[in-house]
Amino acid sequence: MGRCVEEELTRELTQALAALRAAERRCTHLEEQLAGRGRESDLLLRLLRERSPEGPDQLSFETALSAVVEQGPPGIILVNILGAEMHRAAGSLPKISADALLAQALPWEEIGLHLLSALLEKPGSTVHLAPGGLPELEQACGQPLAIHCAPIDVGRRTLGFVALLTAVDASAGTLPGDNILCGLAHHIALRLGEVQLRSELQGFVFSTVKSLVAAVDAKDPYTRGHSERVHYLALRTGEQLGLGAEELRSLSWAALLHDIGKIAIPNAILCKPAKLTSEEWDIIRTHPDRGCRVIEPIPQLADSLPGIRHHHERWDGTGYPAGLAQESIPLQARIIAAADAFDAITSERAYVNASTCEKALEILDTNACAQFDPAIVVVVRSVVEHEVAQHSLAFQPQRDLGPTGRRAA
Repeated sequence: MGRCVEEELTRELTQALAALRAAERRCTHLEEQLAGRGRESDLLLRLLRERSPEGPDQLSFETALSAVVEQGPPGIILVNILGAEMHRAAGSLPKISADALLAQALPWEEIGLHLLSALLEKPGSTVHLAPGGLPELEQACGQPLAIHCAPIDVGRRTLGFVALLTAVDASAGTLPGDNILCGLAHHIALRLGEVQLRSELQGFVFSTVKSLVAAVDAKDPYTRGHSERVHYLALRTGEQLGLGAEELRSLSWAALLHDIGKIAIPNAILCKPAKLTSEEWDIIRTHPDRGCRVIEPIPQLADSLPGIRHHHERWDGTGYPAGLAQESIPLQARIIAAADAFDAITSERAYVNASTCEKALEILDTNACAQFDPAIVVVVRSVVEHEVAQHSLAFQPQRDLGPTGRRAA
């Protein structure tokens, strides 16, 4: 009987030890899962917090892609947007890196279409392809692949996908990282949405601006097309001065809108065929500030306000509205002032005949260091002479530096 008791106790002890070992294994597995979930949560939070860079409207997600490669599941991540070739890739597999894979002469377009079609069959969900699903990729990587794919959805449209290629032996018994993959796809979708929204907003602003310019032209037929011509000459001048993209963008809007305040000037003054009285000139001189009040509610044009407000300042400090002098006048305003004067001199007006380009340039030269920035005048001359020599369509046929100094017919 004692032996039976001993055997029973041994069996129970063995079972208890086995249960303990199983519990330890489960605990270890849960700890690993918890640690993985923690890393996954940290990465997803990092993706959520990452913001688009200020400045140019470009799609940028390199930092997020690098973070996923660094902290996410092992493998190669491919990004396909709008049916283009796999133009983003990062990570590596035991036998190949992302750069080496992209260098392979593979049918990337068909691969992209295959994965995109699989996603479109299951809208809003991830797709898993077992080994053998894309034999070209497996052959290029030199190993069987498990492929996980998440859609890049903007609004109700699938615009691309993020795919994770993992070696089968490396991914066996591990989580495929679908949450991270979906997090990266969502992050890219947000960036795409921001770029699309900015593009639409810029289109709306441009349409609004064109309507405002057209309204000014309608008020004063003698200056029709003036804003567009000043805009063209100012931009060419800014380019010659080596201005950066953002400075040129601000200059572009300011030049196009420099006379927008004239929309608030009475037609009787704006279109008066005779010489203006001093009181009427005082009203005309309010158009820079009036223009700024029109544009101030549009935050996208805030950087253009200095050019609009100060394009009638003079180099010698006797201009308006603030009496600024020399380099205290914003650069975009100094450029617009010279371009504005050139176009006014070479345009037919109610009581002044148009002059030739050469005559206009002589007037600018004469007034350099008084009305205009002398350095800007030099650049404007260079731009005008180049445009005329090239028979640019931006300059009307009668604006010719002909040998007689007279306007061509």
